[in-house]
Amino acid sequence: MPLANWRNLLLKCVTNHDELQVLLLLRARAHLPLKTKDTAKELGLSERACSSALERLQVNGLASASADGQSFKFAPTTVSLERDVEALELAYRTSELAVIRALNESALQRLRASAALAFPGPSSKPKSEK
Repeated sequence: MPLANWRNLLLKCVTNHDELQVLLLLRARAHLPLKTKDTAKELGLSERACSSALERLQVNGLASASADGQSFKFAPTTVSLERDVEALELAYRTSELAVIRALNESALQRLRASAALAFPGPSSKPKSEK
């Protein structure tokens, strides 16, 4: 059985603090569907930011939306994702700062990867001799 990897979860599925907060709330209330408006109010987020976070979590296989799209539930699509979120929640409870640092490091990794694609460096081919 693979070990839970909450750092990899941050790199691949959780891109910002809003998403982290929404994910942890969804997990804490896994038995209840949460409305966007109520979730935003509870977390002190704008409805737009909360809606964006919920949509991204859904796309990344961590949440599911109701038929009308007005509420969401914690619904990881794999056992591995569920374990990773559980490990993330434990890490956040025991060392919030370590999780925030890892979230920032993941954002920098994504930024560097995007920049490398957008602005490729010089070719690694050796220059031909004259």
